[in-house]
Parts: sequence; structure tokens; C-alpha cells
Amino acid sequence: MEEKVPKLSNMTVNRASIENNKVQLKFTNGDETYADHIILASGFHIHLDKLPFLEDRLKRKIIREKGHSAFPKLNQNFESNLKGLYFAGPLSAHSHGPTFRFILGLGKASRTIVRSISKQEAN
Repeated sequence: MEEKVPKLSNMTVNRASIENNKVQLKFTNGDETYADHIILASGFHIHLDKLPFLEDRLKRKIIREKGHSAFPKLNQNFESNLKGLYFAGPLSAHSHGPTFRFILGLGKASRTIVRSISKQEAN
């Protein structure tokens, strides 16, 4: 595929439009290209403050990783300083390592969290 599909990286799209049944991309550096299909791998930035389902007052109470305010500081059970509030997935990666950013780490994370919740309920 690498020889058949051109790869452009570190580019910023300024405008995308359809021209003669092709996608026309214009980049901020002035370059442009036409294509039948576009695969966009834009990346993402993990940040606790961007979680829309947590109230701001709750987010302010969560202790963050020193020097990395985007990540909650988690104990060995993936629990934040707020009892009963656990994080798995990308937000747990800073405390537990890069494997936990991905599905690969989800099994261990979920078993650890369930075990922790079960112990707390037993007490």
C-alpha cells in the first residue's frame, strides 16, 4: 500500500472541497492535492478537563499527575483521590504505563478496578 498511496504528514488542511468528483485539499503552506479517498489520522490530545460528562467542580477536586495536569493521579487500583472514581484507558496511561492507553491493557485494568470495588463493598 505504501507504494500506491501517497502519505502526507505534518500537514494542516486549510480547505477541503469536491472538484470534478475528486476531493481537493488545500494546505496552509499553499500546496494542494486531489484524491479519490482521504484517510485522516489526526491524532488526539488526552486531557481530563475535556471530559464533558464530569462536572467542572468535580474535575477541580481531582489530584493531577505532577507536571502533567492533563492526567489524574491514580493509585495502583486505577482510582483517583476521589473514592470510587476510577479511570481506565488513555487517562490511566501516565500512572500505569503506555500499554493502558490501548485495548491491550483494558483487561488488566478492568479486573483491577472490579477487584478494588469488590473489596471496598466488602468493608
